[in-house]
Amino acid sequence: NKDIVGLKFGSDLVIDSESGEINHEALNRYAAQIALIQEVYCPIIFTSGGVAAGKSLIKKSGLDGSLLDSQNYAALGSDEISTAWKRSLLEHNILGAQVLANHDQMYKGSVLMQTLVRGIGRNLVYIVNENDQENLFELRQYDSEKKIFTKESNERTKKPGVDNDSLASRGMIAFRKELDAEGFNDIDVHLVLFTLVGGFQIDGINQHSIYARNARYYNDHCGDKSERGTGGMKYKIRTGFKAARAGVKTCI
Repeated sequence: NKDIVGLKFGSDLVIDSESGEINHEALNRYAAQIALIQEVYCPIIFTSGGVAAGKSLIKKSGLDGSLLDSQNYAALGSDEISTAWKRSLLEHNILGAQVLANHDQMYKGSVLMQTLVRGIGRNLVYIVNENDQENLFELRQYDSEKKIFTKESNERTKKPGVDNDSLASRGMIAFRKELDAEGFNDIDVHLVLFTLVGGFQIDGINQHSIYARNARYYNDHCGDKSERGTGGMKYKIRTGFKAARAGVKTCI
């Protein structure tokens, strides 16, 4: 039995920084590496980029998107980003399957988790993204003038820390619990959060390992985030600790 690894790719890793379009060259590189690790691991992809892909689609169409919000863009772009992943994986003889999921579906015993457990490892790589059209857990109503989240506002944007990083963490924690319940304690569950944000430093020295006892320090000193990211290193560390405490081997 192979270990299971969740691979989370942020928007800036799948969207071209200059054109704003899906970075097919990058996806092809990732797919080639995923094909290699399949010899050792059962991979599952957690991807961002749906909102950015939707904006790119509107731009290329020449149509007016001024009345659209982030949920609308996600509805347009989530299929685009998933299809791009599937095409890249297929180039390496891997079948990709789209999964739109909510945070509250990522728990042991859910219908979604039962489906994922049955399908993983069968030359099928799931491509998981937040179901923004249905769930306001990530895309929240936001008052840009007051800079607060409120029920009264019509604008929707992402709430920092409630994103695909935490979705990936919840998913891999659920995998760990499913395997433990079935007696597969010998199978390890891993989570890798890929990011363009620089490493965490203390006194100018990159830290290759960080510890829960210093969690408050990290929380106060991590502010960087990527161009399209919503949480940054602070929330990656926070969600990484949650996964690690649940028995998921975690790396950023």
